[in-house]
Amino acid sequence: MQRESASALGGERDPCRGGSACDPGLTCLSDRCVKVPDVHCAAVVDALVSIELGNYAPVAQRTARAAELRPTCEALALGDADAACIVAARTRAQLAACPQPILMPATPPLALGSGAGMPLGLPPDCVAYVAVLDRYAACPKLPPEARKAMQDVIVQLKHNWAGLGSAAMPPAVGDACRQGTAAIQQGMASFGC
Repeated sequence: MQRESASALGGERDPCRGGSACDPGLTCLSDRCVKVPDVHCAAVVDALVSIELGNYAPVAQRTARAAELRPTCEALALGDADAACIVAARTRAQLAACPQPILMPATPPLALGSGAGMPLGLPPDCVAYVAVLDRYAACPKLPPEARKAMQDVIVQLKHNWAGLGSAAMPPAVGDACRQGTAAIQQGMASFGC
């Protein structure tokens, strides 16, 4: 019988580490770390294909696109919330609000500074809102999971607004950003940031 070394813990087919822990993407089952087939990808891929091609695309085209998207979905190992967001989305705009939108093209984060890099027509209150989010995301007193969530929101906002071009925003957008700034400032005061 081969004895397993302490260094061979948590990897695929290795014994689980203490507390049933495994490397990312693996699950501890029967004290072994294994890759569990993604239970979400069928529904996620179907939703993505519907958003991208529409519901009336030819079956062959839908099937081919689903086959292309499936490996990406499986590689992401989506959690329940991420998958639910994608499945609930009906438009690219709704999909863009998801933490793992998959179909959305990657765009580099926009530089904020004094509004540099933000789309023309974006209300100054929205530029200020993202600047406040950036400042608080850098606060060392913020718990790591809250920091990560805030950074994800910032990236998504910048991504969404980058696609607006130079269209002027209605006044309600500025009002919403102003309210968001006030809410974030109040909430972050509890962290001492």
